[in-house]
Amino acid sequence: MLRIADISWSKKLLAVSSIYILGLLSVGVVGGYTIYGQTKATEAALKASQSRSDAASKAQVAILTMGRAQAQLLSAEGDQERRIAAVTAIGASSALDESIQRLQQALSGSVKVAELSHLLQEIRPAKMEVIRAVRMKDDATARAKVGSMQHAMARVESSSADLVEEEQTNLAAAVGDQKQRAKSTIRVLSSLVGCGIIVSLLASWFVGRQMSGPLAVLERSVRSLATGDLTIAVPTFGNDEIGRTLSAMGSMVRDLHAMVTNIHHNGESLTTQANGVAVAADKL
Repeated sequence: MLRIADISWSKKLLAVSSIYILGLLSVGVVGGYTIYGQTKATEAALKASQSRSDAASKAQVAILTMGRAQAQLLSAEGDQERRIAAVTAIGASSALDESIQRLQQALSGSVKVAELSHLLQEIRPAKMEVIRAVRMKDDATARAKVGSMQHAMARVESSSADLVEEEQTNLAAAVGDQKQRAKSTIRVLSSLVGCGIIVSLLASWFVGRQMSGPLAVLERSVRSLATGDLTIAVPTFGNDEIGRTLSAMGSMVRDLHAMVTNIHHNGESLTTQANGVAVAADKL
């Protein structure tokens, strides 16, 4: 089974560097994809909300324009002026119908839009009667019809104002929601970066311990050897560069110890033999 201590230090450092680079790449890819998706979602949400708000605002403008056209129609005096005011009122009514249709498409299923559309349907015949009465110079009938429409028109204006305010509130809420999502994305990316830093620190600490432990043993062994202690036992730490160095040093210490032991033994033999020669010489 392959042990970490048997892997060369060049491969260990390459592995640590690869882990660090892969971590950075992972954070970059995840962060980029998340930001891209968040940007697209934000763009779609704001576009839809802005479209609804614009539709509501245009409908409100069309309602106000219709009211202004009716007022101009009632105040018209000459035939030419009445004819122009009638045409303007008819155009404003058509524009209002188109605005309401676009509003229904943008806010399908909205109760307020349905109520507004129903109110406009109710007052449409009265509007046309006002236009006909003015063109027939029947001011009394026109004013009477306008008076009968005042309550409904007030409700229409109120409903349109409420609708615009509601959509503006929804737009502000959508913007706030996207801001919160952006903050959440930043927190997630920060967490990923923090995790990457922690993993890198742990990997560096582990590699440092893998290197510092054997080097400390090597230092102590060299110091003991420098003092002449040949009885030290140099432990082994795998088959990497430091481990092979320690193994070679252990072999050297054992060889030196054996050599010194042999020299000491041979010295003792020579001393014994010299003593024997000296005794023999004294006897002669």
